[in-house]
Amino acid sequence: MTGLDKAALRLALGEARQNVPHRGVKANQIAKNLTALLAPSPPPVLGLYYPIQGEVDVSPFWETWQGPMALPTVIQKHLVFRLWHSGDPLTSGPFGIPEPLPTAQAVTPHTLLVPCVGVDTAGHRLGYGQGYYDRYLAAHPEIHSIGVIFAVQQVSVLPTEPHDQRLGAVVTEMGLTNPTPMARSGDGANTRGEGSQ
Repeated sequence: MTGLDKAALRLALGEARQNVPHRGVKANQIAKNLTALLAPSPPPVLGLYYPIQGEVDVSPFWETWQGPMALPTVIQKHLVFRLWHSGDPLTSGPFGIPEPLPTAQAVTPHTLLVPCVGVDTAGHRLGYGQGYYDRYLAAHPEIHSIGVIFAVQQVSVLPTEPHDQRLGAVVTEMGLTNPTPMARSGDGANTRGEGSQ
Protein backbone atom coordinates (compact mmCIF):
# COMPACT_ATOMS: atom_id res chain seq x y z
CA MET A 1 0.00 0.00 0.00
CA THR A 2 1.12 3.55 -0.62
CA GLY A 3 1.40 6.64 1.54
CA LEU A 4 -1.86 7.77 -0.03
CA ASP A 5 -3.53 4.68 1.42
CA LYS A 6 -2.27 5.67 4.87
CA ALA A 7 -3.49 9.22 4.36
CA ALA A 8 -6.94 7.99 3.38
CA LEU A 9 -7.04 5.66 6.36
CA ARG A 10 -6.01 8.47 8.72
CA LEU A 11 -8.84 10.59 7.39
CA ALA A 12 -11.47 7.84 7.60
CA LEU A 13 -10.43 6.51 11.00
CA GLY A 14 -9.95 10.02 12.35
CA GLU A 15 -13.49 10.90 11.36
CA ALA A 16 -14.82 7.70 12.90
CA ARG A 17 -12.99 8.52 16.13
CA GLN A 18 -14.36 12.05 16.20
CA ASN A 19 -17.91 10.79 15.71
CA VAL A 20 -17.92 8.07 18.39
CA PRO A 21 -21.31 8.24 20.17
CA HIS A 22 -21.47 8.26 23.97
CA ARG A 23 -17.72 8.84 24.05
CA GLY A 24 -17.72 9.87 27.71
CA VAL A 25 -19.37 6.63 28.75
CA LYS A 26 -16.98 4.63 26.58
CA ALA A 27 -13.94 6.51 27.90
CA ASN A 28 -15.03 5.67 31.45
CA GLN A 29 -15.32 2.00 30.49
CA ILE A 30 -11.87 2.11 28.91
CA ALA A 31 -10.54 3.56 32.17
CA LYS A 32 -12.04 0.63 34.06
CA ASN A 33 -10.55 -1.82 31.57
CA LEU A 34 -7.12 -0.24 31.92
CA THR A 35 -7.33 -0.45 35.68
CA ALA A 36 -8.35 -4.10 35.51
CA LEU A 37 -5.38 -4.82 33.24
CA LEU A 38 -2.72 -2.85 35.13
CA ALA A 39 -3.75 -2.91 38.79
CA PRO A 40 -2.80 -6.56 39.49
CA SER A 41 0.85 -5.75 38.68
CA PRO A 42 1.33 -1.96 38.62
CA PRO A 43 4.28 -0.75 36.54
CA PRO A 44 6.93 1.26 38.42
CA VAL A 45 6.23 4.18 36.04
CA LEU A 46 3.25 4.38 33.70
CA GLY A 47 3.52 6.55 30.60
CA LEU A 48 0.36 8.38 29.53
CA TYR A 49 -0.65 10.79 26.79
CA TYR A 50 -2.61 14.04 26.84
CA PRO A 51 -5.62 13.44 24.56
CA ILE A 52 -6.07 15.60 21.45
CA GLN A 53 -8.11 15.44 18.24
CA GLY A 54 -10.71 13.04 19.55
CA GLU A 55 -8.27 10.56 21.12
CA VAL A 56 -9.65 8.51 24.00
CA ASP A 57 -9.76 10.72 27.08
CA VAL A 58 -7.64 8.87 29.62
CA SER A 59 -8.15 11.45 32.38
CA PRO A 60 -10.78 9.28 34.10
CA PHE A 61 -8.04 6.68 34.39
CA TRP A 62 -5.20 8.92 35.56
CA GLU A 63 -7.41 10.63 38.15
CA THR A 64 -7.72 7.35 40.03
CA TRP A 65 -4.35 5.73 39.28
CA GLN A 66 -2.19 5.65 42.40
CA GLY A 67 1.20 4.88 40.91
CA PRO A 68 3.86 7.14 39.35
CA MET A 69 2.87 8.55 35.96
CA ALA A 70 4.65 10.39 33.17
CA LEU A 71 3.57 12.49 30.19
CA PRO A 72 5.54 13.09 26.99
CA THR A 73 7.36 16.25 26.05
CA VAL A 74 8.72 16.94 22.57
CA ILE A 75 12.38 17.90 22.25
CA GLN A 76 13.91 18.16 18.79
CA LYS A 77 11.52 15.64 17.22
CA HIS A 78 11.94 13.14 20.05
CA LEU A 79 9.72 12.23 22.98
CA VAL A 80 10.99 12.66 26.52
CA PHE A 81 8.68 11.47 29.30
CA ARG A 82 8.59 13.44 32.54
CA LEU A 83 7.03 12.53 35.87
CA TRP A 84 3.62 14.09 36.32
CA HIS A 85 0.76 13.83 38.82
CA SER A 86 -2.85 14.78 38.20
CA GLY A 87 -3.14 18.46 39.07
CA ASP A 88 0.51 19.32 38.39
CA PRO A 89 1.00 22.38 36.17
CA LEU A 90 1.42 21.84 32.45
CA THR A 91 2.89 23.99 29.72
CA SER A 92 2.13 24.15 25.99
CA GLY A 93 4.45 22.03 23.86
CA PRO A 94 5.62 22.61 20.26
CA PHE A 95 2.28 21.42 18.83
CA GLY A 96 0.16 23.10 21.48
CA ILE A 97 -0.23 19.85 23.42
CA PRO A 98 -0.01 20.27 27.21
CA GLU A 99 3.13 18.71 28.66
CA PRO A 100 4.98 18.69 31.99
CA LEU A 101 7.28 21.56 32.91
CA PRO A 102 10.95 21.22 31.85
CA THR A 103 11.89 20.98 35.53
CA ALA A 104 9.97 17.71 35.96
CA GLN A 105 12.14 14.61 36.24
CA ALA A 106 12.77 12.74 32.99
CA VAL A 107 12.00 9.02 33.22
CA THR A 108 11.56 5.97 31.01
CA PRO A 109 8.12 4.41 31.52
CA HIS A 110 7.93 0.67 32.07
CA THR A 111 4.45 0.55 30.49
CA LEU A 112 3.18 3.09 27.98
CA LEU A 113 -0.36 3.96 26.94
CA VAL A 114 -0.20 4.86 23.26
CA PRO A 115 -2.75 6.99 21.38
CA CYS A 116 -3.69 5.72 17.93
CA VAL A 117 -5.62 6.71 14.85
CA GLY A 118 -6.18 3.04 14.07
CA VAL A 119 -5.01 -0.46 14.98
CA ASP A 120 -5.29 -3.69 13.02
CA THR A 121 -5.85 -7.24 14.20
CA ALA A 122 -2.10 -7.92 14.26
CA GLY A 123 -1.48 -4.96 16.58
CA HIS A 124 -0.02 -2.64 13.94
CA ARG A 125 -0.69 0.99 14.80
CA LEU A 126 -1.53 3.94 12.58
CA GLY A 127 -0.51 7.31 14.03
CA TYR A 128 -0.25 10.81 12.61
CA GLY A 129 2.75 10.14 10.39
CA GLN A 130 5.48 11.98 12.29
CA GLY A 131 7.16 8.93 13.82
CA TYR A 132 7.43 10.13 17.42
CA TYR A 133 6.14 6.97 19.10
CA ASP A 134 7.81 4.76 16.54
CA ARG A 135 11.22 6.26 17.29
CA TYR A 136 10.68 6.22 21.04
CA LEU A 137 9.57 2.61 21.19
CA ALA A 138 12.34 1.50 18.85
CA ALA A 139 14.84 3.13 21.21
CA HIS A 140 13.22 1.48 24.24
CA PRO A 141 12.24 -2.06 23.21
CA GLU A 142 11.79 -3.05 26.85
CA ILE A 143 8.69 -0.86 27.20
CA HIS A 144 5.29 -2.58 27.30
CA SER A 145 3.05 -0.65 24.92
CA ILE A 146 -0.74 -0.59 25.17
CA GLY A 147 -2.78 1.03 22.42
CA VAL A 148 -5.84 2.90 23.70
CA ILE A 149 -8.67 3.30 21.19
CA PHE A 150 -12.39 3.11 20.66
CA ALA A 151 -13.50 -0.17 19.10
CA VAL A 152 -14.53 1.64 15.90
CA GLN A 153 -10.85 2.38 15.25
CA GLN A 154 -9.97 -1.30 14.76
CA VAL A 155 -9.51 -2.60 11.23
CA SER A 156 -8.45 -5.93 9.76
CA VAL A 157 -5.22 -4.82 8.09
CA LEU A 158 -3.11 -1.65 8.05
CA PRO A 159 -0.28 -0.80 5.64
CA THR A 160 3.09 -1.20 7.33
CA GLU A 161 6.69 -0.17 6.71
CA PRO A 162 9.97 -1.79 7.80
CA HIS A 163 10.39 0.51 10.82
CA ASP A 164 6.86 -0.15 12.10
CA GLN A 165 6.41 -2.11 15.30
CA ARG A 166 3.41 -3.76 16.86
CA LEU A 167 1.62 -2.93 20.07
CA GLY A 168 1.88 -5.33 22.97
CA ALA A 169 -1.84 -5.03 23.73
CA VAL A 170 -4.86 -2.93 22.80
CA VAL A 171 -7.62 -1.75 25.13
CA THR A 172 -11.03 -0.54 23.96
CA GLU A 173 -14.38 -0.08 25.63
CA MET A 174 -14.98 -3.75 24.77
CA GLY A 175 -11.99 -4.93 26.76
CA LEU A 176 -8.51 -6.23 25.99
CA THR A 177 -7.77 -7.12 22.37
CA ASN A 178 -4.71 -8.04 20.32
CA PRO A 179 -3.06 -9.48 23.43
CA THR A 180 0.30 -10.29 21.86
CA PRO A 181 2.57 -11.19 24.79
CA MET A 182 3.76 -7.95 26.35
CA ALA A 183 7.21 -9.37 27.13
CA ARG A 184 7.72 -11.03 23.75
CA SER A 185 10.89 -10.41 21.77
CA GLY A 186 10.55 -9.08 18.24
CA ASP A 187 10.40 -11.28 15.18
CA GLY A 188 12.01 -8.56 13.12
CA ALA A 189 9.43 -6.04 14.30
CA ASN A 190 9.11 -4.92 17.88
CA THR A 191 5.88 -6.18 19.43
CA ARG A 192 5.53 -3.47 22.07
CA GLY A 193 4.73 -0.48 19.95
CA GLU A 194 4.32 0.72 16.40
CA GLY A 195 3.58 3.48 14.16
CA SER A 196 4.02 7.13 13.68
CA GLN A 197 2.37 9.77 15.71
